[in-house]
Amino acid sequence: MTQRALARRERERKVMRRLRFRRSTLLVTATLLMVTTIAAVVADRLFLPSAFQLDQVRLEGTFEHVDPTELRNKVLTAIEGNFFAVDLEHVEHVVLAMDWVYTATVRRVWPDSIHVKVREQQPVARWGRGNWLNTDGEVITLTAASDLKDLVHLDGPPRVSREMLDRYRRWQALFASSGLKIKGAKLTQRHAWILTLLPKATAANVAFAAAPPEFEILLGNRHVESRLQRFIHSYRTSLYAQVDALVRIDLRYPNGLAVLRRSEPEPKNKSEPDMQT
Repeated sequence: MTQRALARRERERKVMRRLRFRRSTLLVTATLLMVTTIAAVVADRLFLPSAFQLDQVRLEGTFEHVDPTELRNKVLTAIEGNFFAVDLEHVEHVVLAMDWVYTATVRRVWPDSIHVKVREQQPVARWGRGNWLNTDGEVITLTAASDLKDLVHLDGPPRVSREMLDRYRRWQALFASSGLKIKGAKLTQRHAWILTLLPKATAANVAFAAAPPEFEILLGNRHVESRLQRFIHSYRTSLYAQVDALVRIDLRYPNGLAVLRRSEPEPKNKSEPDMQT
């Protein structure tokens, strides 16, 4: 074969390769266009409000304070779009905004349902005026909570709510061994602690159907733990015998305490609890 013939054949091969490449490119382009068109049509059908409508709400949880009917209605009102278009995060926010709802998870259930799992708040203490603390020490507002008035009453700056709850739990275990219950705890702006204690019912209280008298202990803002230990020791050794007469016990002294009894007059120049340490 001559040199000229070889060159012509090579040119023909190049032309064929370019033709095959163009055909392949056109085929791929056509395929992509077809797939894109089909996907667009399918997506349009999927997100049509009239298709795959959500018309059922499945609830999970123990409902003692949350009204399931109200919850279901709020979820249905919050749903915008169909099964594929619904904003689950928005629905979750609506549920979490309800009173007594602590946590909420929302998910789709094929083909027409929303599943809502709810955990209710568990108040463990009253807080300040009209608020409550949950198990995490968060300040919460609740309605229809009149059945929780017997919970301990804590009061202090909002930023210390968790600390106060932690201390209450720890201190209550300490007082329980001496037959005392913390009815209230206050932390003043100067971080002075005031506890209201309630003793167990005595024979005299039971005979007269009277509640045991409560009393306060003033701990100040320094050496609080050691002052508590001093009170526990004094209570177990002597003060418990006169518990019905106790009004206030001031522990803000270096090595002692001052006791105010019901039979004694109120000191005329009584200092504020947080004025001493």
